Amino acid sequence: MKKIINSILQGKFNEVLLEHTDPTFLDKCELILAQAFETGSLCFYGYFEYLIKKENLAIYHYQASLILSSALCHYEGAYQLAYFHALEASNIEPVDVSYKEFLLFFYNTPEKLMSVDECQHYINEILKLDAENKTVINLLEDDSDLLRPPV
Repeated sequence: MKKIINSILQGKFNEVLLEHTDPTFLDKCELILAQAFETGSLCFYGYFEYLIKKENLAIYHYQASLILSSALCHYEGAYQLAYFHALEASNIEPVDVSYKEFLLFFYNTPEKLMSVDECQHYINEILKLDAENKTVINLLEDDSDLLRPPV
């Protein structure tokens, strides 16, 4: 794993082959995220951009969004880029509830990237796929604005 991290930090993305079909893919993504927190390097986001260019997959957009919205959120525009990637992931895999759930995070970002109406839209999409979705139920319990009828 150290070789993977060093290659990413050196911008040698073509030396790092993380296949989304690899059973250890998500474990490796967690380690990459941890390194992004530790170093604050944009290279880790750049690596997922590289993967997206090679193959436009929802999981790569999700990982890019996760890094930007957590480890690299202190950079100007990070939440906006993260929101873009979260939307892309949801558009690529429209029936994957987890990507729609992740979109709801952007309702509460400091930049207010998602309006009440947009949030309600995604809540409704999630409930169509999973009528008892815990993420939605918890969000609705925490924010009464989301219970009002859409404009």
